Amino acid sequence: TRPDPALWLLTSVTPRKTSEADTMPQASNVNKDGGNGARTQIELTLIDPLQQGQSVEPFLPLLKVEQLVPQGHVLTRSDEIEAALGILTDEIEEMIQQRFNDKAFNWSEYNAINPDAPLPCKVVVLFDVPEQISDKSLWFLGRICENGPRCGVLPIIAIDSKRMEDRRYEKFMATLEASSTQLDHLLQCAGVAELSFTYMPEQWPRRDVLDGFMAKLAENCAAKTRFRKTMPDLWTNLINDETTIGGFDIPIGWTPAGDFATLRVGATDSEHHALLAGKTGSGKSNLLHVLIHTLCEKYSPEEIDLYLLDYKESTEFNVYAAPPLPHARLVATESDPEYGVTVLRHLVGELETRARIFKSANARDFAEYRKLSRVRLPRVLLIIDEFQVLFSEGRQVAEAAEQLLSQLLKQGRSFGIHILLATQTLKGINAQSIGSIITQLGCRIALACGQEDSAMILGGGNWAAAELRSPPEGIINNANGAKSGNVRFMIPFAGESEHRRALLTKLIERTSLSGAATKTKIFSGASLPEIPSLSEYQTVCEQEETLVLGERLTFEAAPLTLPLTRRSAFNVLFSGYNDQIHDGLLSAMLYSLSFADGFDEVIYFNARGVAPGGAFSAAAQVLGARFKMFDDISALPLQAISDNLGVRRIALIVDGLDSEKILHPAPAFKSPKPGDPPSPADLLKHLAEDGPRKGTFVFAFVDRWQRCATACKDLFSFFELRVAYCMNEDDAGSLVSGGIGKFKGIEKPNRAVFVNKMTNDIAWFRPYVQERSR
Repeated sequence: TRPDPALWLLTSVTPRKTSEADTMPQASNVNKDGGNGARTQIELTLIDPLQQGQSVEPFLPLLKVEQLVPQGHVLTRSDEIEAALGILTDEIEEMIQQRFNDKAFNWSEYNAINPDAPLPCKVVVLFDVPEQISDKSLWFLGRICENGPRCGVLPIIAIDSKRMEDRRYEKFMATLEASSTQLDHLLQCAGVAELSFTYMPEQWPRRDVLDGFMAKLAENCAAKTRFRKTMPDLWTNLINDETTIGGFDIPIGWTPAGDFATLRVGATDSEHHALLAGKTGSGKSNLLHVLIHTLCEKYSPEEIDLYLLDYKESTEFNVYAAPPLPHARLVATESDPEYGVTVLRHLVGELETRARIFKSANARDFAEYRKLSRVRLPRVLLIIDEFQVLFSEGRQVAEAAEQLLSQLLKQGRSFGIHILLATQTLKGINAQSIGSIITQLGCRIALACGQEDSAMILGGGNWAAAELRSPPEGIINNANGAKSGNVRFMIPFAGESEHRRALLTKLIERTSLSGAATKTKIFSGASLPEIPSLSEYQTVCEQEETLVLGERLTFEAAPLTLPLTRRSAFNVLFSGYNDQIHDGLLSAMLYSLSFADGFDEVIYFNARGVAPGGAFSAAAQVLGARFKMFDDISALPLQAISDNLGVRRIALIVDGLDSEKILHPAPAFKSPKPGDPPSPADLLKHLAEDGPRKGTFVFAFVDRWQRCATACKDLFSFFELRVAYCMNEDDAGSLVSGGIGKFKGIEKPNRAVFVNKMTNDIAWFRPYVQERSR
């Protein structure tokens, strides 16, 4: 059967007055909505260039219902009219070429076959044609009149008859007459000559009745068109513990036809890396949760190593950290660019290791190695949310990130290493090779965004993402962003955090029964690592006299150790202004010294005037009688320590050297009087200079570097080992390398840097702090 044709009406425009041209389309729309609204979704496109919306005044309440009027307003300008008609024409073309077949020739037949994913009925109402109708719009309108009704797109057109007499509209009028029905012809009763008749318009409903009808219609439509599928619906027919030999195939939503929309990477006929982007509120985090959960439901921990690196200041990925997700090698939240670089460097190391293994097995790629060796080597998937932060720090960090990321994107595919980069926008990313990086991401997933971002995400000229209503709509494109590769899909809601946690608990219980070993490393950029247990200190410090101060800022997060080497000037200088880090470093040092049996005493002098917090008291108790504490410089036994160099080993801790000016060396022009005893400053300098060679070390803490940088310059020459934290960049450069080095990011309260001035070794680390419970 032929679908209902387009409707059109010849009129003369009468401004400032509701004419028959207005009421006929209005009545038609009311009847259309009333007749179909309960059965299928209806979308209205309203075009009223002269009256600017007054022609559809009864329908204006519907503008607030996005499901009914996607544009949210009545179109009045040439450019937006042309864009809207172009989109409808594209949708008609897609249905004819992709949806309809021998079983479904038109819209109604297609919906009968696909009741779970019906196509909406789209009604476009145009007033005062050809006002604001460009040549391109006219062509679009002709195609809509010819093919639209077959595709569920019904145009209702009110035409200004006088203006349509122009010859340029002859072709359009011929199309209109051949493919549509003139609305006023329906009112004539030709062939009934014996009867007289009069046209009586249907009485327009009272305003209160009409308003009630519109409100009910809007409510019903919103409820009916709301996407209701949830994440577990993706798992209905999922086979658990599938192999990743042929790549990942992860369902993440449904196409309009009701088929799964899948993210496929790693297969011989698929892309290998992906880009996900969408503006704030478009559902990016929700889609990442859907992807991660479904991936872990489908594949076992032995088949995948998942690295989650999140740069957002949120707790989205925390749900995968406690308890740890069995599939995850890393869950990192609120990460630093520097830490991200260490993760990339670790994966490059993994790539190089796999290259050697594959070569020794005569395997060309991951799939061939798995088949030849029968070793269950997991595929790797690295997900970086807000990846642009990697390039936001100094040039040194950004260049390292670019180089490592480019290497992984180019070479990772052969070794089963895949990357998904997520961001809100690609605009303003400070990376010289960002174009090359994006080119390597052959699979593009776009959520709602602006036209400029759509073109950057999907590809030049591909603005389809600008028309998305996200959530729940998205576009997945496996053709490097080519417009022909766009596949629209609907994304399920992953659920609230408690619901996701419950699903993860079941998953973890299931995998634990299979004997999967825990492999997850947790990193939180917002918090510092806790001081290790006494047994851990004992294991390290009894083997070698060393200070264990924190975790290196690397993927492996190995302990940072400072060996206490008996060498001239190998004292340690700490500088920074952060009480938590200060107390953590002091406590970690005391725990380390408590298991160094060679020290006879640990003498602590507090010149800060502030009692140390954190684990200081507990660490002092572990030292027992060997720990002596002073807060009066006159009582500090500097002379006795000096007299017993080489006889008794002492660890002298001066806390707040910048505040105790008595310990600052005297100016060079002020020489001591003959016979005067050495000053405390002289004694401290003597201990710093000669002590390390004889097993006695000085550990000095400075809060404000500028207070003593000049005055203590000579003294500080005997401190080859230096630790900086929470300082400005210039002061840190002056402290650790005499003004030569620059340490961008040292002001952040989640890191410190250690420098050995003799060897020029530099190590960033995260200091230990008081653990929550001992």
